[in-house]
Amino acid sequence: MKRVFLIGVIAAAFLGTGERAYAGACLSPEEAQKHVGENTCVCGIVASTHYASHSKSQPTFLNLDKSYPNQPFTAVIFGNDRSKRLGSKSLS
Repeated sequence: MKRVFLIGVIAAAFLGTGERAYAGACLSPEEAQKHVGENTCVCGIVASTHYASHSKSQPTFLNLDKSYPNQPFTAVIFGNDRSKRLGSKSLS
């Protein structure tokens, strides 16, 4: 079974809501599983997405490098964070 890594730092960095929480280069999606619990950056290509609009927290899943169910990394943006902005672009 694939693990879905819910790393708040990724959402904060992605949404521009916090200070830069990592030092150094970004990790690949494959390397991320070796760094659970650390504040870091994960960089990859968004291969597929899913917006679970009928779920309680209305999460958006961003699957990096490969589409679900073969993705090495999934970032999650919860519904209450969808309206936050990255620069001048809205996520909603």
